[in-house]
Amino acid sequence: MLMECLIDREGPTEVNIAGFKYRFEDDGHGARVADVNSEEHRDHLIASGFYRIFDETVRREVAASKEKQERRQEETRDNPKSNTSSAADIIGLATREFMPLTKDKFKEWMIENASKVAEMPVEARNVAVAKWDRMFPGERCPVTKAT
Repeated sequence: MLMECLIDREGPTEVNIAGFKYRFEDDGHGARVADVNSEEHRDHLIASGFYRIFDETVRREVAASKEKQERRQEETRDNPKSNTSSAADIIGLATREFMPLTKDKFKEWMIENASKVAEMPVEARNVAVAKWDRMFPGERCPVTKAT
C-alpha cells in the first residue's frame, strides 16, 4: 500500500523500521511516496504524524483544479473582461495555498485563516476540511468552529 511522507524537505526521505528500509520519493506530482506492505509498519508511520496512507483522489482533485486554474488564467489573458472569480479559481487558489503544507504548517494556516476558508465556496471549503480530517482525526476543524 502506498504511503505518503508529509515531511517538507528536498529529495527523498528514508526510514528504517525493524530492518526494512523505505525510501519515500517524489511521484512526479509533488507527493513523496513509498510502498509499505506491512500493516504494522504503516501503523508505526501513521502514529508518528509524519506519514499517511496515500490518497490518489486528492492528487487527482489538485491536478484537476490546477488545470482549470491554468485554463481560466489563459482565458483571462485572452479576454480581460472575464476577470471574475469562479469556484474553480478559488479551489485552485485554496489547493495551492494549503495542499502542499506540512502537518504543522497546515494546522497553523487553518487556524489563522479559518474565517477566510469558511467564506470560500463549499467545494474549496470541503477540500480544506477533508485534509484537516485526514491529518487530525477526532480534532474539530477550525473552519467548522468559524461557521
